[in-house]
Amino acid sequence: DKNGNMVAGKGRAWSVQDDRNARRTARYITAKGDKTIEKLWYGMERLEKNGIVYVFEGPLDSLFISNSVAMIGINDGSNIPKPLQGRKLVFCIDNEPRNVAVVTQLKKHIDLGHDVVIWDSSITHKDINDMVMAGMDISSIIKAIKQGTCNGAEAKLRFARWKKVTI
Repeated sequence: DKNGNMVAGKGRAWSVQDDRNARRTARYITAKGDKTIEKLWYGMERLEKNGIVYVFEGPLDSLFISNSVAMIGINDGSNIPKPLQGRKLVFCIDNEPRNVAVVTQLKKHIDLGHDVVIWDSSITHKDINDMVMAGMDISSIIKAIKQGTCNGAEAKLRFARWKKVTI
């Protein structure tokens, strides 16, 4: 929280099966110490006082881009925390055009009038962490974020071209 107290913990585990049936499965857990907090937001204590705030789905992605926070889990952004209200926010949802939950979430952001990132088709990685792991430098990622940022009618048009599922 703003006082530096830990209010929640999040964990992730993977299991990999044998070579004949190689498959990774991820399991997530979030434990809240303060049950009165409805939605968790990661990185609020790191925010700069001014400038655009980039909002990611996952905490790890938010660590690579300055002035970033993360919504813990899928969140349509309709419940913005007070410290972010009135700030210029850009919602950088994962690049998963075949994931119904992600596509639905992105559509809700567009419908709420938020600035969103619609990833260019040249970006094939799922998220910022995957981009970094593949060797993309941060300046190229920031450029892709800025080029993909849109809202309103432009966002609706780009969204229609980007998504690969019907919702």
